[in-house]
Amino acid sequence: MKITVACGGTSPEREVSLNSGEAVASALAEFGHDVIKADIRSPEELVLNWADYDADGVFVALHGDWGEDGTLQACLASHGIPFTGSGAEACMFGMYKDAARFLFAASGVQVAEGYAKTKGSVFDDRDAAMLEKYGHLIIKPNSGGSTVGLTQVTSREDFKRGMELAWNSYVYEDKALVEQYIPGKEATCPVWERADGSVVALPVIEIKPKEGFYDYKNKYTHGNTEYVCPAEFDAELTAKIQTAALLAHKSLGARVYSRTDFRVTEDGQVYALEANMAPGMTSTSLVPKAAKAYGVNFPEFLDEIVRVSFGIKRKYQ
Repeated sequence: MKITVACGGTSPEREVSLNSGEAVASALAEFGHDVIKADIRSPEELVLNWADYDADGVFVALHGDWGEDGTLQACLASHGIPFTGSGAEACMFGMYKDAARFLFAASGVQVAEGYAKTKGSVFDDRDAAMLEKYGHLIIKPNSGGSTVGLTQVTSREDFKRGMELAWNSYVYEDKALVEQYIPGKEATCPVWERADGSVVALPVIEIKPKEGFYDYKNKYTHGNTEYVCPAEFDAELTAKIQTAALLAHKSLGARVYSRTDFRVTEDGQVYALEANMAPGMTSTSLVPKAAKAYGVNFPEFLDEIVRVSFGIKRKYQ
C-alpha cells in the first residue's frame, strides 16, 4: 500500500512525534509499503492536500493536541480518508483524563481519588482537604501526555505552582487534574486488536526510573529508565493488569491498539492513570517492546495495524 505517515504537529510532544514518524516510516518501507512521511501543522493542511499524497490512508504518529484528541480523526473520517487507530470519540475520551477516569471507573477499573480544576480557579477548601488527607498529590494537565507539566505536590505552595504549570503546558489546556499520589511501581500494558478479530492484552511492562519518578527527562533520556518486559510480576498480578487494560480499552471505545498506564501498589492494587490512543512508536517505544515480547517484530506489527485500521468503516464516512 501507499501510506502517508502523519507526524510532527504543533504540541509540546512534537519532537517525540517526529521520532515516531521516522521509525514508523522506515519500518513500513522495510515491510514493502510505499511510504510518505508528512510533517503536518494542522488537520486542514493534511485534508486539503490529500489529493497530492495519492495514498491509501494515514498512519497517525502524532502525539498531543489536535493530533491525538480526535480533531484530526474526525477530519479524516469526514473526508473518507482511512487512518490508523481509534476514532474521534475514543481519542477525545482518552485525551481528556477526567472523562477517561469516569469511563474507567464505570467499567470497574480502579482509579486514584481526584478531580479537575478549571484554569484560573483558586486554592480552596477541597484542595486543602485533599492535601491534608494524602499529604502527597500529583497535578498534571488534564489533556496531553509525555508527563509534560506534571508536578508532585506536598505543600500549598507546591499546589499553586503545580496548577500554573499544568494550565500553561499546552496552548489550549483549560483544566488541571489533581490526584492522590499512589506509592508503588509504574507499569503499562498495550492492547492490540488483531486481523483475526481477537483482542489481546500484550505483555505488561514495568517502568523503573533509576532516579526520581518517571518524568519527561527520565522518559526520553537514554539510560535513565529501565524497562522490564515482560514485567516480573506474578501470574495473578499480571492477569489483573492485563484485564484492567482490556477493560480500559473497551470503556473508551478504542480500536486497533492502545496503551494504558498504571500504578501498582505493594499489596497488588492496580490503579489506571491514563490511556494512550496514539502512543510512541519508535522501535524502542513501549508498545513495540511489548509486541516483540509477544513474538511480533516491529514492521509486522505496524503492517497489521494498517491493515486492520484501513478495513474499519468509520463514523461520518
